[in-house]
Amino acid sequence: MAPRLLVLRTVKSFARRARLYLLACALTAIAIAVLCFTPSSGAVFGSLVISQFYSHGNTGSSTFNTDYVELANLSKTAIDVSNFSVQYIDSSGNVRVITFNSGTTIQPGTFYLIQVGQAGGNGGPIIAPGSPVGQQGPDQVFDIGQATEDLANPTGVTGNKGLIALFGSTTPRDLINCDLSGAVDYVGYGSAQTCFEGIGAAPEGDKNHSSSRVLAPNGPIDTDYNFADFTATITPSTPPTPHNSNSSGFTPTIASGVISGTILTGDGTPVAGASVRLSGSASALTVTDSLGRYSFEGVNPSGFYLVMPSKANYNFNPANRAFSQLGSITEAAFTGEAQPETANPLDTPEYFVRQQYLDFLGREPDAGGLAYWTAQFEACGTNGGCIRQRRLDVSAAFFQSDEFQQTGSFLYRLYKASYSVMPTQEQFTQDRSRVVDGDNLESRKAAFVEEWVKRDSFKQSYPDSLSAEEFVSRLMNAAGYPPRTGEWEAYILMLNHGGTRAQVLTSLINDAGFREREYNSSFVLMQYFGYLRRDADSGGYQFWLDVLNNRVMGNYRSMVCAFLTSTEYQRRFSSVVPHSNSECGQ
Repeated sequence: MAPRLLVLRTVKSFARRARLYLLACALTAIAIAVLCFTPSSGAVFGSLVISQFYSHGNTGSSTFNTDYVELANLSKTAIDVSNFSVQYIDSSGNVRVITFNSGTTIQPGTFYLIQVGQAGGNGGPIIAPGSPVGQQGPDQVFDIGQATEDLANPTGVTGNKGLIALFGSTTPRDLINCDLSGAVDYVGYGSAQTCFEGIGAAPEGDKNHSSSRVLAPNGPIDTDYNFADFTATITPSTPPTPHNSNSSGFTPTIASGVISGTILTGDGTPVAGASVRLSGSASALTVTDSLGRYSFEGVNPSGFYLVMPSKANYNFNPANRAFSQLGSITEAAFTGEAQPETANPLDTPEYFVRQQYLDFLGREPDAGGLAYWTAQFEACGTNGGCIRQRRLDVSAAFFQSDEFQQTGSFLYRLYKASYSVMPTQEQFTQDRSRVVDGDNLESRKAAFVEEWVKRDSFKQSYPDSLSAEEFVSRLMNAAGYPPRTGEWEAYILMLNHGGTRAQVLTSLINDAGFREREYNSSFVLMQYFGYLRRDADSGGYQFWLDVLNNRVMGNYRSMVCAFLTSTEYQRRFSSVVPHSNSECGQ
């Protein structure tokens, strides 16, 4: 038979593997972290696995004319893999990154089949025999521009060796040096492979024979041990049997878990902004919220985990705690104690990122956003210049984000259009909390404008007695438009044909010309509201507005740098002031 290698994840008795913990989430006067196994919509760790892969396609009389990787969702929850990637070391020793189309979702108890490389002339096309006729091909084709045994052993390596990893991001990893941080699942295989899960690599198999896998009702189980999980049994009469999303599925039994807790000082004060790292069977990073709470969702209940908190100028006792399934209830307690200040927590990437969420978006970071923005700093390593630039770019990105423009900028424009004035920091903070608090943003904004036009202050400026033309004239004048310009006539027609004042006002503040005209003004004001938490002083505001409007166009970086390195901003978080405006010229 032609050379090929098929490696599959072995099915084990789930009852033998799964000893679930009891639900135990209790908070005490000190920090409690409890491993709570409850269904989670964010199921990832231990739930999505590499269930099968095939290398040495298109060689001799191989069964298939190209390679493939198969994934399986073991959880009871659909998993969106839009921002995931499959990465592997190809036959030339390079790392390749396979990404997914936006909206790609793997349903519970189903598979996903990826063709790796173009179809060659040796062997037949990849077919998932368990799928309906006409729907037996791969779910996705990763076209590398050539037909080759791309998952095969790298040239020049003695002994069989391969590595495939599934990540929850698309950031390329240095698989050559076994960088598997943040991997959702991975398999190292072959006698020469030293990078693997558990204490041994998956068997290398016989390249001259196919391998097959028996699927139990519960599907393949991931024990984080490549050697035990995968088999390459020599069965000459059995061809490879890939599965795609149309293949017969299995009944998933894994309920993903949640590790959560609260970190408090000895007197019960929440320790907000503390970094909490998860390692072991899964790697993740989060930060505590204003109440000192944190959580990791989507963890495998059969894994082993280490949780470690950290924050500048704090000690934690104990330094870390381990979780395993040795008992029905697993708890980990941490007490954070403030120490003499020697550093500013803003220099911690995850603390800095969380503060941008709080200051500009008015909310705690979501797990995906925290991971993404923190990774921008981690990519710099120890390069100080790179880190300085990242601070500017990341912070500015929050103001420029659609979420901020739909909330913070929305309120600024509402005040400016209605009254020809900018909001105060107190007005902005109070009103914004009403806009961002809830699920449907557009509905909340519409409701807020309806309430806005009914406020006494608005009615004093725009009495109900005004005619449609009088209302529009007064509103357009406040917004800075000369008489009978812009959408003046359209707004009058709107009011005369059943439209409301709230609809006219909403249309005006969303007008592209108005948004563009007020963009720089709101940008400068938000520096004061966001970084300094106060109203702008007239001199400083006019100076930075002049910089944006009349000097170097778009030169927002110097302004952002000045606020980030200001003593006033840094002292919001610590008496230690490690940065100065001298950095802004670098």
